Amino acid sequence: MILVYGDTNSTLAGALAASFSNIPLAHVEAGLRSYNLKMPEERNRVITDQLSSLLFCPTKQAVNNLLKESVNLSAATIHQTGDVMLDCARYYGNKAVQLPASMKELASHEFILFTLHRAENTDDVGRLKTIVEAMNEIHKSTMVVWPMHPRTVKALENGKVNANVKVVDPLGYLEMLDLIKRCCLVMTDSGGLQKKLSFSKALYHLAKCNRVE
Repeated sequence: MILVYGDTNSTLAGALAASFSNIPLAHVEAGLRSYNLKMPEERNRVITDQLSSLLFCPTKQAVNNLLKESVNLSAATIHQTGDVMLDCARYYGNKAVQLPASMKELASHEFILFTLHRAENTDDVGRLKTIVEAMNEIHKSTMVVWPMHPRTVKALENGKVNANVKVVDPLGYLEMLDLIKRCCLVMTDSGGLQKKLSFSKALYHLAKCNRVE
């Protein structure tokens, strides 16, 4: 069996490899939908679900999405298993993190955590310039910390757009969780980061309450 996660291009590649090789496919995070087929992730997840023999859904809504679509139910088995991103946030949320020296200084101030990577925003020079100019303006009053994705770096260079904010190298999962807990606001076009934010902030405040008790 081949096991794939999420909705990235590598997810779809694994699904197609399984299909063409006649190997059963299992999809974790199945059934998630935006109903916007202009999103590459939506196309990836729909096709992967259609090719899967085992569908592991994070929520009841995801299960219902699959049932409404009548995904090859004669061959596929649907299970509601919970959200692996929540599992990760629970497991890693209170782990000690060794931030780079430059980041420790930043994290001691009030700051906004900002990320930008979606093709809809980075490949349109006009839209990219508008977003960056807005962040430059915000940075004048509240520090904007931007762990910059490589494709965004290239887009800024190609479009001759200047980011006058605090740009840092891409960070790992644990470092991002730590910055989420420290920042005053998150601004992002990443669905995954939005979920990390809601999970980690909730768990962080719960842990603080438990410590007080």
